[in-house]
Amino acid sequence: MAFDLNEIKIIKKEGTEMPIRHPATDEIIVDEQGNAAVLILAGSDSDVYKKAQNMVANRCSRKMKMPKAEAIQADAIEILAKCTLGWKNLVINGVEPASAEIMYTEYPWLKEQADTWIHDRANYLGN
Repeated sequence: MAFDLNEIKIIKKEGTEMPIRHPATDEIIVDEQGNAAVLILAGSDSDVYKKAQNMVANRCSRKMKMPKAEAIQADAIEILAKCTLGWKNLVINGVEPASAEIMYTEYPWLKEQADTWIHDRANYLGN
């Protein structure tokens, strides 16, 4: 009997928690109480991601010209920020981050971790 693709379902559509890792040591970053700093991310199969991607693509198609590298980077951050549903145990200079866009712009290593996480479907499949 052939394998039924319907057996594999993305079931965590509300987002999953990505533990933030130190960019040099790859260790999970924890606060004083030992709680991991996490981002809560919707995956690339989610409606959130698809809507954000379509919004950026529609905006680019209305301009009808090739975007510059800076615009492409800004669009990628915008999509990723829309997929960032929240965070826990995370501050910048002692203050809650103002936005995901700021975090991803100021900390490119964090953007890379989040981008890798949302595109790894294993993070959104059931056990």
